[in-house]
Amino acid sequence: MKNKRVKAFFAGCVFVLISFQIISCGGGNNDAAIQTKITSITQSKSELQNVSASVSEGVVTLIGQAQSENDREKAEKTIKNIDDVKDVINNITVTENVEFASDDQLRDQTKQAVKKYKHLQAEVNKGIITLRGSVDKDDLSQLMMELNALKPKRIDNQLVVE
Repeated sequence: MKNKRVKAFFAGCVFVLISFQIISCGGGNNDAAIQTKITSITQSKSELQNVSASVSEGVVTLIGQAQSENDREKAEKTIKNIDDVKDVINNITVTENVEFASDDQLRDQTKQAVKKYKHLQAEVNKGIITLRGSVDKDDLSQLMMELNALKPKRIDNQLVVE
């Protein structure tokens, strides 16, 4: 009888521990999935063509240019509707006639801007900067501001944020 109680007690403890583990893992970090959805959306919606985003712990920071305040607001609303997005920081600027840097100029300036980031690679093609590799969460905002100041058409952020 005592042996059955001990087994039942341990089985109950194991059940509680497993349940706790499952619940605590349920709200896992979906930043990569959010980033993939954003990339897909920014490539298909005209008001987001010159917008890039970074994601950290479900918070999306939008950077880039929009042709109107209406496009800026649409961009934010579109991103807020993505599953698992907790908040959107909208740093999109409204500009009417945006001039973009040439690829050669952009390549040189991008190379200078990213050389201080150890695990980061950047390519420039047709005015679009594509970022790959990883970057520290604390450095991401500064990196994105530096790159947007170079006036690319868009930044395709494929970075892993650590």
